[in-house]
This record gives sequence, structure tokens and C-alpha cells, in this order.
Amino acid sequence: MGIANALEKKEPVDWPSLMIKHITRVSNSQPGSHQLAFGNLLTRVFTTFVVPLGKGRALTRVDMFTQSTFAKCGLIADPVQVPIAYPRASGLITHLLKDLQVVRDQCETLQNENMCLRTELTASKEEVGRLKDQLVQQQLDNNARVDREFKKKSQRRKTLKQESRAKEGNK
Repeated sequence: MGIANALEKKEPVDWPSLMIKHITRVSNSQPGSHQLAFGNLLTRVFTTFVVPLGKGRALTRVDMFTQSTFAKCGLIADPVQVPIAYPRASGLITHLLKDLQVVRDQCETLQNENMCLRTELTASKEEVGRLKDQLVQQQLDNNARVDREFKKKSQRRKTLKQESRAKEGNK
């Protein structure tokens, strides 16, 4: 029911883990275990899908099946192809794999946050440039107004001097 339910709900299924568990049960010689010729079935599947056989290394019962084991056997070209399925163990490697995934998630979050901050920085720089241009324009306008006031005052002084000279000349 577990696999059928997962397939119905379109949940991810860890097929390699299920196959490994089944192979373990088949190879177990205790009563009640499966006694099927699993190797014959796999050979037919691999031959049908033209999977090259004979490469890699032989595994023993003590080998832990991980991405690195599959990669060493030549079963996967890129370890990223197989999603990380954590075993139900509490060993050091399991904790390290979990920590690695947490760090990868944090790194992705930080990269996204960094991109947002860079976008905000660019917008802030544009705003600073706009405000700087506005300030320069206001300073130019103020300078022009002050220049006009100085010209008016200097013209008044000239006029007053001319009037005072004219009054002195009339006397």
C-alpha cells in the first residue's frame, strides 16, 4: 500500500532504497524471506534498456549504498543526478549529509538575499544621483538669484552715486 499510495499522490519514491531492501531480503537465507532469482530479472531489465554491464566494482554485504558508492561503481555519471535520500541511521555521515543540505539551503537563501540587496543598492544609487542633480540645480538657481540681487544693488549704488554727483555738480 505504501508504494501505491505514494504513486497515487505523486510523492517521490526512493527506488534505489526499495531495490536494495528487496535485494537484501532475496539474498537472506532465513525462512520467510524471498527466494527469488533477482539477478536474472535485473539482467533482463538492463539488457532491455541497453545498460552496459561488467563495469564497476563488486559490492559486499557490508558496503553502504550511497551516492558515492554508486558513483564509484560507475552507475551514475554525476552524483547530483540522484536526490539525497537520508538513511534512517544516526551515524556521523548521516549528520554530515544533513548539515551539508542545511548549509546549501542557507547558501541559496543568502544568495537570493544578496541579489535583493544589490537590486536595492542600485535603486538607492539612482535615487542619490537624482537627488544630487536636483541639489546642484537648486544651487545654480540660488547662485543666479544672488547674482541678480548683487547686480540690482550695484546698479542702485551707481544710480545713487550719479545722483549725488549730479547734485554736487548743480551746486
